[in-house]
Amino acid sequence: MNKPEINLTPTATLLEIESAKKIPCRTWGIASESNTAFLLVHGLGGHSGWFEALARRLKVKHTFVMALDLAGFGSRRDDTDTSIDRWLKDIEAVSCYLHSLMGDKPVFLLGNSMGGLLALKACNRCKPSGLILLSPAFGGHPKLFPMSYQLSSLVSAILFPDKEITLPYNTEDITQDEQVQVWLDKYGNNRAAVPAKVLLDLLFATLALRFKNIVLPCPLLMITAGKDCIVSNKNSDLIFRQVKNPEKKKVVMSKSMHDLTLDLAIDEVTESVINWTNAISQRALKNQKDKQSEVLGKNKV
Repeated sequence: MNKPEINLTPTATLLEIESAKKIPCRTWGIASESNTAFLLVHGLGGHSGWFEALARRLKVKHTFVMALDLAGFGSRRDDTDTSIDRWLKDIEAVSCYLHSLMGDKPVFLLGNSMGGLLALKACNRCKPSGLILLSPAFGGHPKLFPMSYQLSSLVSAILFPDKEITLPYNTEDITQDEQVQVWLDKYGNNRAAVPAKVLLDLLFATLALRFKNIVLPCPLLMITAGKDCIVSNKNSDLIFRQVKNPEKKKVVMSKSMHDLTLDLAIDEVTESVINWTNAISQRALKNQKDKQSEVLGKNKV
């Protein structure tokens, strides 16, 4: 596999969405000149700027891309309202704004790592044209999240919910691209520790998914990394099987590490995402035209 160029020098336009609190976002492209749009949700420890390389690739495919900073990360690092409920409300608010910009054009929801968990939970609120999950965090990999770590975090969350717990991975676990590792360590504004209550919230959310059928309002594309040591691919497979939707597809990038937006497979991932979303958009457009033709035919009669 040839090494792709992963340029993380910022090119995004910054804006704030008005909600209960202002939500900082990045955008790439021009909505009025784009055929489709993507709302991107980042993972634990990262922020919207980590999508730079992926967003550039999507932009040149005539798409408009928007990514938000979740409370507690990136430009919102000091925001202490770091609950899943808060994050879901913010995702919904940004989704509504993006839909208003795009009108009837397709809007896709893409979640990376922890963002995959949040995107899945937000899907029924946001009603996207399709849901894309990259290395979704439906459980930690036992190598880095052993039972001892989970129990320690649980005790801390009960006794000291605001205590900062160091995340058990670093940039070498995120990507095998050494230049990207250096950039993340130097400029990435990583959050290497989070409040214990955040880890507990995420644990309960992932456990709850394992015991129910998941009904989505749209097609699903899940892409996992074969060399992932941060999240459990076994759990991702389980959740994928529990999704009750005939239009679902799963792809494995066997040579990649956890963050598919920052690793060797980024070009393959982009191609898979674009081909999949184009197929869905074309099918939706055909269905819309067929319905319009049917209505016109009835009116003539």
